[in-house]
Amino acid sequence: MASRELISAVEEIEKLKGIPKIKIIEGIKKGITSAYRKKYGAGEFFVDINEKSGELRLLVRKKVVEEVLDQAMEINLTEALSFNPAVQIGDSVDIYLPIPKEFGRIAIQVARQIISQAVREGEREAIISSFAAREGDIILGQIWRSDTKGYYVKLSVGEGLLPNKEQGQEQYNMGDRLKVYILKVEQTRRDPLVIVSRSHPGLLRKIMEMEIPEIQQGQVEIVDIVREGGLRSKVAVRSRNDRIEPVGLCIGPKGHRIQSIIHELKGERIDIIKWNKDLKEYVMSALSPAQVSRVEIVELNNPEGTREKVARVFVSKTGNAKSVAIGSRGLNVHLAARLTGVKIDIIEEE
Repeated sequence: MASRELISAVEEIEKLKGIPKIKIIEGIKKGITSAYRKKYGAGEFFVDINEKSGELRLLVRKKVVEEVLDQAMEINLTEALSFNPAVQIGDSVDIYLPIPKEFGRIAIQVARQIISQAVREGEREAIISSFAAREGDIILGQIWRSDTKGYYVKLSVGEGLLPNKEQGQEQYNMGDRLKVYILKVEQTRRDPLVIVSRSHPGLLRKIMEMEIPEIQQGQVEIVDIVREGGLRSKVAVRSRNDRIEPVGLCIGPKGHRIQSIIHELKGERIDIIKWNKDLKEYVMSALSPAQVSRVEIVELNNPEGTREKVARVFVSKTGNAKSVAIGSRGLNVHLAARLTGVKIDIIEEE
């Protein structure tokens, strides 16, 4: 690698990877200096690189003494004056040395190593700075491999891990393109790893904000979301505009808006619930699509000795009203309880 080639390589890396040229050059200097010390022993060696021409120069710094006891570290006054006429005993003098041929080979090898390391470090920093500020946001990725930890997703920079516990009940195939929720960036011994989720409520919230302009504009507010990723979600909404009916607006004409969101979540069922400060009405709506006769709110003692609210929900004994209220695997009543914050008992009555 000639001098000009070295600088050209550094400039190319700066352009492609966004790593400052001065940072790469400093890394190369340190690496070559370290290699020289290992090969030629003790001494205060430094490498100078001309940032324009790429010329490499080696210098050694020695202390000026009356009697030299250590050739590697010291120089007598007479010899030092030939390098610097103003030098005195106790000063240091920098002496430029010819670069040995074998050192040139070392320089090339180390330069390549340092450039590779600088590229890796630059990419690490790019990943960290890019995603640390985007925690809680969503990004498009593509599934490209998997292991026992979960699926790995190609992102715009680096890769993300979709852990098993963050997958919900969805099924994935290699090459699938999907939106993921950015949970955090983890430092690993190799590269930073972006931890993403498909089951987090924030994913549904962000998708709804993208698909429903009135939510972005603040006319409709998402009060709360509860999810069993890939199976079912319940979203409580309310309107900040008296002329807007929030549930119908989120569903959209002919269900177009909600169907688009369901498609993005691979068929996950989504219940849009109108938030209500009246707990009875709220519980009744949260159990949608179940037909509820009435709701009673009572306070009971729990095993911890404190009082908790319980919603007694009455449904018709005829038909399948109770099974609809409970839902498959108890999911409907479970999500409704999480959404409203109260325990729900389903009671059949004539």
